[in-house]
Amino acid sequence: MSNLRPRKDPRNPHPRRPSRPAQGVARWLTRPDHHMVGGVLEVNGQSYELLPLYSGAETVLDGYRLLKGDGAMYDLPRDLSTCDCPGHTFRPEQPCKHMLALKAAFARLADEGRAA
Repeated sequence: MSNLRPRKDPRNPHPRRPSRPAQGVARWLTRPDHHMVGGVLEVNGQSYELLPLYSGAETVLDGYRLLKGDGAMYDLPRDLSTCDCPGHTFRPEQPCKHMLALKAAFARLADEGRAA
């Protein structure tokens, strides 16, 4: 009979805490036009400029870019299924605040008759 006990990984002695789901408040500071240009979205008090991302000759909408005032930018596909922010990069099993905020903001535009 062996006397083996489970040991902690010496490279990471601290167990990872489960992360909380993204949450917060999103609102349009400036609503985008029908091409999704010119919108400014506030997420948890941080402003992001919404820029559309096109493929080819600017005819097919591929996704969106959220641009922060400090120059950080996060790209999301058109279906908002992923984001390249650190929150979603390191926790891909959970939607990030950018994904949830854009979904909610676009739903609000759709309710107002301006679908994304």
